[in-house]
Amino acid sequence: MRVVSVIFLSFFVFAGVAAPASAENPAAQRIEKLGQEVLAVLADPSISKNQRAAHFSGLIARDLDIPVIGKFVLGKHWRKASVEQRKAYIRVFKRYVVHTYSSRLGGAKLKGFKVFGVKNVGKRDILVKTRLSKQDGGFILADWRMRERKGTYKILDLFVEGVSMSMTLRQEFNAVLQDKNGIDGLIMVLNSRAT
Repeated sequence: MRVVSVIFLSFFVFAGVAAPASAENPAAQRIEKLGQEVLAVLADPSISKNQRAAHFSGLIARDLDIPVIGKFVLGKHWRKASVEQRKAYIRVFKRYVVHTYSSRLGGAKLKGFKVFGVKNVGKRDILVKTRLSKQDGGFILADWRMRERKGTYKILDLFVEGVSMSMTLRQEFNAVLQDKNGIDGLIMVLNSRAT
């Protein structure tokens, strides 16, 4: 799951100041707020790596639309799953995402970030386009797919240099589903990785 870790690390690395053209857009404002929170935690030398991981756990749980992402990642297997399997899967998927990726964010080092545009995608979604400046002088482009849920924007997907976080998870989980005899096997694997 190395590619996924890079994508999720990027998920919380891409945050900061919104470009003026995007400042009025609520989805761009949501990404800006997330970025300010992440940068503040990363910049505080008094916060330990474990404390950072705990803080990022809260951000992941708050800002990702876990049920929608989890259902998409499971793909056709979602329709085949029983109600109990679906509930168990979403519970462990959330724990897996929060545990795995919050623990990898503590050492991130950033130079800068910029929201440079927003774009409507389909009928309900907004793509927030960002550029992260790395300390080595390079940069990475990332697009955040957002959807309004209960008055706030949630992240449905992140595209880092064109690679979808959700599609990457879907491909990796599909391999586990085939190797481990279906959704019950996937739930067991995710449980073992979420501790």
